[in-house]
Amino acid sequence: MSSDPDTVAVITDIHANLPALQAALARIEELGIESVYCGGDLVGYGPHPNEVCALIAERDIPTIYGNYDYAIARDLEDCGCAYVTQHDRELGQRSVDWTLANTSQASKDFMLGLPFDLNHRASPAHLFSEVIATSGLLLVIFSLARTKRAHIAPAAVGAYIGAAYFFTSSASFANPAISVGRMFSNTFAGIAPASVPGYVVAQFVGCVCAILAIGVLYPDLTADEAADAVMPHHDGHTDADAARAAIDERTQPSAPAG
Repeated sequence: MSSDPDTVAVITDIHANLPALQAALARIEELGIESVYCGGDLVGYGPHPNEVCALIAERDIPTIYGNYDYAIARDLEDCGCAYVTQHDRELGQRSVDWTLANTSQASKDFMLGLPFDLNHRASPAHLFSEVIATSGLLLVIFSLARTKRAHIAPAAVGAYIGAAYFFTSSASFANPAISVGRMFSNTFAGIAPASVPGYVVAQFVGCVCAILAIGVLYPDLTADEAADAVMPHHDGHTDADAARAAIDERTQPSAPAG
């Protein structure tokens, strides 16, 4: 029996084999493992696509979709499988055709709702990392503005976000709008909807930390300078206006002499 709360069981590539799934789940229960995850490919090849989907749903096992699930859920005739020989491809296509015809709409709808990955990012470590990512981003922006280098902010922000994606476990969302937007992504950059509120709170905390740090690092930062860091303002003509004026002056015809 397993007494380690961190022990998990991972099942994958079930391919509509109900007896194998039942045997695996029974063994997992015997071992006393409570956390079970499924790596997808619930259907295909085997004869029990609906029973497998129903059992996974009944057990509420966190599951991602496999390439076979993706195709059948969307009524695609290509499962995305790699076959070596023409004979294998023909047999594989027969499996796809049979699975499409014998998978219920309820099972297809279940697989259609499966995510690409389980992006649950609401652990304390993730949220702390998001505080660091958000405060660091704001410090980069305001530091550049305060040191008269705001013109390199676009490149610096891109470089920071790219780096923070790897040095923070939260993947550096650092923006409530980005968090909500990536909630609709079915890629590795997505986030589970249940994790978004925690991220927004962490981003607010990061913003407060950044404000306090900016007050310590740049105590003479004025309100106008802070506003200009967020939304740059230009007094008078812009550089582009000055350049156009210089060109117009050079191309203006000279007044006739006399």
